[in-house]
Amino acid sequence: METLGSKGSTTRGVVTTDYVLDETITLIMLAHSHRKAVEFADASLASKILAIEHVGKEGFAEALEVFKQSGDKAWSLTDCASFVTMRTLGVHQAFAFDPRFKQAGFDMVPQGPTVPDDPIGAPWLADRPIKNGHCC
Repeated sequence: METLGSKGSTTRGVVTTDYVLDETITLIMLAHSHRKAVEFADASLASKILAIEHVGKEGFAEALEVFKQSGDKAWSLTDCASFVTMRTLGVHQAFAFDPRFKQAGFDMVPQGPTVPDDPIGAPWLADRPIKNGHCC
C-alpha cells in the first residue's frame, strides 16, 4: 500500500470515493438486503484502513470533463471521479477487476483476470432478476 497525501494529511491504507461507496452500498442492497447494505456502510465509515475521499464540487466538475471526453469508452461518471481522485492523490494502483482502470492508465492489483467490460459496471448483477427490490 502507498502512503497518500490528501489535503495536507497523510493516509496509509485503502482509498475510495464517496461515489464508489454509494454505488457499492446500492449494489449490496439490490443483491442482498437493506440490512446488509447498512452493515457495510457502517463498517466502511468506522474502518481504520479505509479513507473515503469526497469528490466535492471541483472533483465533480473535473470528473464530468473526463466523462465528456471519454465518449469512445464505457466509463461511468463514477469511474471518471475515481480516476480524477487517484490522479489528484498520486495513486498509481487500483484494487480492481474492472479493465477500465487499466484503460485509464492505472496499474491493477491483483494482476489477473478481469471481468468483461460491461456497460452497467456490474456484470455479476446484470443477469439476476430483481423482485420486490431484491436481487437473486
